Amino acid sequence: MLGLALTVIIAAYVVFWVLLVVLADVVVVVVVVGVLSVPFFLALMTWFWIRCYYLPVPALMLERLGVFASIGRGYRLTRHQFWRTLGIALLTVLVAGTAAQVLSFPFSLVAQLGSLAAGEYGALVFVLGTAIAQVLSTAFVAPFSAAVTSVQYLDQRMRKEAFDVELMREAGVLDA
Repeated sequence: MLGLALTVIIAAYVVFWVLLVVLADVVVVVVVVGVLSVPFFLALMTWFWIRCYYLPVPALMLERLGVFASIGRGYRLTRHQFWRTLGIALLTVLVAGTAAQVLSFPFSLVAQLGSLAAGEYGALVFVLGTAIAQVLSTAFVAPFSAAVTSVQYLDQRMRKEAFDVELMREAGVLDA
């Protein structure tokens, strides 16, 4: 559902641009609309990522909620927490991206050097080396990103819904 919503938003923006370029007679109009609409579109996509896309996945995986209930839970949890959630999400993307580059660099370098030395099989060596680099970096980075998102989801539930008290009660630490 979220992928479909994202596709619809991007498709609507692309259709807007196609119509604008086809129907606009003056190039200045296209440039002015671009200068105004591109930052607005980027802000809309950032808002959609944090409010509708970021926290519903852990809600769907960790709880017995449906798709729409998970989206609603993620939306409610990010209310009045947008900038904090955005900062943690961007930091996670930065750390994960840097780690992926560091992990994949040696294998990519070997793939490039191996492709030069392999002669007619150079393309195959390059593709295999690059694929191995991608698989290894994803194997380490994807669980990190998922863990940070899940912990952030649980943190938001504890802050907004006193989920920590509920967990302690279920564990028998607090009296019912």
